[in-house]
Amino acid sequence: MTRRIVALFACSALSVSMNISAQAEETGGVVEKVDHERPALKLSDGSSYLLSHDIQVEAITPGMMVHIIHEPLI
Repeated sequence: MTRRIVALFACSALSVSMNISAQAEETGGVVEKVDHERPALKLSDGSSYLLSHDIQVEAITPGMMVHIIHEPLI
């Protein structure tokens, strides 16, 4: 019985973790421009990202290397 409970828990944890990683995308690059009013940033490859309100936008400066984990647009 204990083995079944452990196996069920392992399967549940694995299926949840597989779904979470499929929803997030990662990217990175050099910051080209920071918009403090929006808050948003533009990378040197031309891609733009809106930032969460809990991120300190003042700490991000042009020329800085960043790594972004974001939800894809549908």
